[in-house]
Amino acid sequence: MLQQFIISGTVLWVDMGESAEARNARSEMKKLKESKKVFFANEAALENKLTRLASEKSSAVQIVTDFDYTISQFSNPNGKRMLTTHDVCDRYLKKANVELYKKLRLLRKKYRPIEYSSHISMQEKIPHMEAWWRSAHSCIVQSGLRDADFEELAMAAEIDLREGFDSIVGRLDTSGIPVTVFSAGIANIIRTILGSKLGEMPVNMRVIGNEFKFNEEGVICGFSEPVIHTYNKNIRSVSCKDEFLATLKNRNNLILFGDTLGDANMDLGISKDGCVLKIGFLNEMVSELKESYMQAYDIVITDQYSFSIAGEILLLVCNQ
Repeated sequence: MLQQFIISGTVLWVDMGESAEARNARSEMKKLKESKKVFFANEAALENKLTRLASEKSSAVQIVTDFDYTISQFSNPNGKRMLTTHDVCDRYLKKANVELYKKLRLLRKKYRPIEYSSHISMQEKIPHMEAWWRSAHSCIVQSGLRDADFEELAMAAEIDLREGFDSIVGRLDTSGIPVTVFSAGIANIIRTILGSKLGEMPVNMRVIGNEFKFNEEGVICGFSEPVIHTYNKNIRSVSCKDEFLATLKNRNNLILFGDTLGDANMDLGISKDGCVLKIGFLNEMVSELKESYMQAYDIVITDQYSFSIAGEILLLVCNQ
């Protein structure tokens, strides 16, 4: 590391050797290169970002992450596919109203190929996602779900946090690094699951997503606006964005986690300056989507149930 000194008006550059932060970043880079579950397109740019983040104070860092299949497991260690927060509602409708459940399945069959298509632009996908989410929410409202029932449904759902996430979120809390969970799923269910799995909701964590609205009788009567779907998950979808941004003032360095191509844009409107590191979990269709994910994210991880690789990266910014 070169450091500048001015002696008697003369500028001298002295090699102080590699900094501890640079060594830590280089060590982490070595681990990433050796992992068979990690891919990246630009090694030099990635190492530069890791070094920069490791050198910054934790007070300048924030985390933005998706929930479904990012914080939560895509599959468990036995290979069993886990649920998303919307799947919880699907399971409820399957028992409560078969016709509404069939409508949800038809919607998924129609719109899911559009969501993952590499031949349709993001702008072209947006109206389709808006239609899908609104139609699905309408089915849930028609079901008459009660406030008293949804917590029980969430607690019984086959949703587990990625292995190691609980310990790293504790480290982030200790370091005072805020975590924003930005989801196109059901925010009420996410809070219930996080509170249960972590013991309580961490002070440094907040959840932004689609909210159930219940009437005075405790029956679902609608969802919050605007609808948050896969391709509009960013600050523009937050109704109180000025208040939101004020709490993140001076936190210009951002680490982002997602599992869809749309998640890679969650930083829009949040970070104007500073270093942004994007980490994507590619849980399925690896051969078909790997190149697209490597263009959208700095790091692509193909582990379906562990947060360990991502957690080691986050340790670089803790306690600085």
